[in-house]
Amino acid sequence: MSVSPLVARVRLAEAIKTLRGQSGLDTQGRLGAKAGISRQEVNRLENPLENLTRNPDAGDIRSILLACNLDEDQPEHRVIMSWAWSAREPGWWSSRSYREMGHQQQVIAIAETYTSVIQEYQVQIIPGLMQTEQYAHYRAGMSPEPGSTVDGIVRGRLRRQQILAEVNRYEVVLEELAVRRVTAAPVKVMRDQLLHLLDLAERPNISIRVMPVGAPTAPGRAPTSPFSLYRYPDRDEPEMAVVDSVRSNDILVEPAIVREQAQLLTRLREAALSDADSAAFIRDAANALAAQ
Repeated sequence: MSVSPLVARVRLAEAIKTLRGQSGLDTQGRLGAKAGISRQEVNRLENPLENLTRNPDAGDIRSILLACNLDEDQPEHRVIMSWAWSAREPGWWSSRSYREMGHQQQVIAIAETYTSVIQEYQVQIIPGLMQTEQYAHYRAGMSPEPGSTVDGIVRGRLRRQQILAEVNRYEVVLEELAVRRVTAAPVKVMRDQLLHLLDLAERPNISIRVMPVGAPTAPGRAPTSPFSLYRYPDRDEPEMAVVDSVRSNDILVEPAIVREQAQLLTRLREAALSDADSAAFIRDAANALAAQ
């Protein structure tokens, strides 16, 4: 079973921290000195979410394991090295063709790799995995991040959408604003986008629910921004949550925090319209735009 590069990096970081503690190497500098690598490199390995676009060096990891008295003939050594190779996987997002898709989208692409279930909550715009090329192009032109281009962003979004044919389940909760706000894109582009949502909703592995403005929700924490949840095939792999913070993506891996985000999404899904009623809602919105 393939392991997500993001999950592999998180597991690798946890393993290195644990081994460092067990070996009495209480600082990253002491571990680096014994392994023959820099303290900065140890820090990067132990904090993978801050260095997602930098592949870990398998040789450095092997040196760390030996420095922590974990020989190559030990099963744990082989397991950790397998994570190292998975973490280095040269995914499509790192190829020359997608270098201008933007760092934020590159991080999301890494998170999506090898997922089995993706769940999203969006407030004002249609999520990238469901955007038409025209809608994506319009949105990308609003505020492309440094180092990206509009065409590069769109190319990345269209490539990411291939995951929809691979995941077991893709569930989305859209606030009514995301469906009705015409300023998110020109009228014709927005109408075509809504019709595309209806086509996607017919796929058996996709669920789209709309949250009307007046829908009551169960008591609890309210969402403050869009977010996504990622589950992977292996039950031992940690679940991930990614919160959209406009100019950056906050990746959450702490089980309690991820569980809290999952509970929040469950409340939102229960308060939203059913899949069938949501499809009718989207169809009415598309018809209203056609009248314009």
